[in-house]
Amino acid sequence: MNLDALTEIVENQDNYLEGQANDLGLKVGSVRAATLIVDDEGYDALKGKQVWVFDNAVRPLIEDVPCDGYRGPFGEDDIECNNLVDDDDLVESYQSDSFLCGYCQGAKNNDDYDRDRLMNE
Repeated sequence: MNLDALTEIVENQDNYLEGQANDLGLKVGSVRAATLIVDDEGYDALKGKQVWVFDNAVRPLIEDVPCDGYRGPFGEDDIECNNLVDDDDLVESYQSDSFLCGYCQGAKNNDDYDRDRLMNE
């Protein structure tokens, strides 16, 4: 469980909690409450239904987050990626709203470099 990513979501990315609540048919307040409890007091402080809410709505945001896959510099490639976002990159992924594994991020960086090089020639 990436607690740094949890703190990032609590402090700056509340829209992800809203999305999870809506996707699961939960009250946004319930998801926020469970998130704040874990952020402030730890997972063991959850009680009853809060455990289910956290495990199903919040945990997928901070643990084993799937890569979105890189689609090429112009979105032309439709390659599905089955990798996970590296735990160390998860906070930055939320900050940039870009969830890429190391392989896909490397492909994107290479394409960005090539594009910038061509534009500057």
